[in-house]
Amino acid sequence: MFGGTVFDTTFARAARHAGVLPVGGKIAKVSVDEVNAIHEAAGDAFRLWDGSSRRITASLSAGAAGIVATPLSPFVDNFPIKTISAIQLAVDPVQRALDALATRAERTDALMHAAISAA
Repeated sequence: MFGGTVFDTTFARAARHAGVLPVGGKIAKVSVDEVNAIHEAAGDAFRLWDGSSRRITASLSAGAAGIVATPLSPFVDNFPIKTISAIQLAVDPVQRALDALATRAERTDALMHAAISAA
């Protein structure tokens, strides 16, 4: 996205074998199969955070250590209980609304407005 090197299975495997693999990182714009492949290439010591909150259970099952749930960033008063199903139910309608916006700038504005409204 920013013109840098893509952290994929090849990069993860090479970094691991060279002993320069970071402790963890967030990945985005990847499938569940890619989450699994990167997790396998990097190994269990690498804390892989998936940038998609659209499929929390599947990502965790594929090896993600956690999920970055952008739709929950405004932290509303009725924050869901800490179960995967409750969080997924809370995330889904917000994510659908964000997905309906045409640009990244519009999504950012919507999240900022929600955060300001919650404050």
